[in-house]
This record gives sequence, structure tokens and C-alpha cells, in this order.
Amino acid sequence: MPEFSLHRGVPCCLVTKDLLTAIETYLRVEMRQKLGEMLGNEITYRISIKEKIGTETLASVGEYSPSTFSDGTEEIEIRWENGYQANCQLNIAIRFDGGSFPVFSELKVGCAAPTARETAIGIGDAILRLLESYRTYNWIFNPVEFFPIVSYLAGILAIGFLFSGSVRILSNREQGLYLLSAAVFVGWIFFSAAYFRPRVSFDTRRQRLLDRLWRYFSLGTFGFVFFGTLLPLIRKAILGF
Repeated sequence: MPEFSLHRGVPCCLVTKDLLTAIETYLRVEMRQKLGEMLGNEITYRISIKEKIGTETLASVGEYSPSTFSDGTEEIEIRWENGYQANCQLNIAIRFDGGSFPVFSELKVGCAAPTARETAIGIGDAILRLLESYRTYNWIFNPVEFFPIVSYLAGILAIGFLFSGSVRILSNREQGLYLLSAAVFVGWIFFSAAYFRPRVSFDTRRQRLLDRLWRYFSLGTFGFVFFGTLLPLIRKAILGF
């Protein structure tokens, strides 16, 4: 029997109970309706929620009573598999890794069936479509999974702007303020994002607080840099006062 193993990366997203419910509905209801009796009756489904103090394993997301995940949530994994007697053997694993670098969030679909390749790709595409509504733009700050390269480069760049601005302000006040403003903006927006804007985040009270704090300080930083420093300099250059 032909076999095919699909590996896809999980995009940057916010993992909520609603997302897990949508994935569970697809795996347990919609996929069953599409493939029918080919899946057999020996089906194993579980959700593992890894926290700092341990790992909780559930038979359904409905068994998790809190409205949000625990602040210590580090990883969530969904697994679906059926028996070897089925005409279409599937082994599906979806891993959301919200830990520190390196992170390994991935989707795996192993299939043994007459149309293994088409079935695995179809299931993978369907799951990724569910993730689209929960995607975030955090990839801008964390483009790779194994190293926070943007944050480190931004930190180095901010230090460079800070040093150059501190030296330049003695001889040219306007250029010095431009450079110092750039140091503040780059330093906060990008360097802090590795902590405040991870590739995969979970819907926790802590993450909601971090999101509000990051937006608040980001807007504050932008307002200080633009209205407090750059706009007066631009006005002086154009209007002369």
C-alpha cells in the first residue's frame, strides 16, 4: 500500500480554545464524513497541554474548563491516529510550540492508502486553512524558528544608533536627535518583540496583558519619537522656527 508523509510548518498564530475546537471538529467529524468507512473504528484522539508544572492530556478540548490557557502553557499537541486494520491509515500530529528559541511548531500527516499522497496533502491543506483566521504578523519580528535573529540585529543596530547619536549631538544637535530617536524606536519595537510577540502564542491572561503593554509602549514610543523629536525638527527645517 502506498505511503506518504507530509511535513508542514505551522504559521505564526494565536492558539485559542476556538482554534482547537475547529481543528477537533474537522478531525473527528468533517474528515470522517469525507473519508467514511476507510478510517475504520479504532480511532485515538488526544490533546496534550504542556505547562511548566506538568502535562495534561485530554480526550477533547471540551474537557478543558477554563476559558483561557494557563499562564505557564509552553506547548500544545493534537494527535489523531487510527488502527492498522483501516483501509486508510492516518497518523496526524499538530504541535504548537510557544517556548523559547529554538521552537518547533509543525504539522505532520502520515498516510497509508491507495491515494496516500492526495489524502495527506488534502488533510494538511484543510488544517492550515483553519489556522488562517488565527494568523498573526509576529513573523516580522521572528522570521526563523531557531534563533531570534531580528531582535539581536535590532539590538546591535540600536546600540550603534545610540553611540553615534551621543557623539553626533555634541557637534550637530539635529543629526544627534535623529540618531537617538532611531535608537529608541528600533530598540523597543524590534528588540522587545522576541519576548512580547512570539511566533506562536497561547490565549492566556499573561499574553493578553503582554499584548496590551506592547501596543501601549509601542504607540508611546512612536508618539515620543515622531511628535516630540522628528516633527519639531522637520517643522524647523521647512518653516524656519
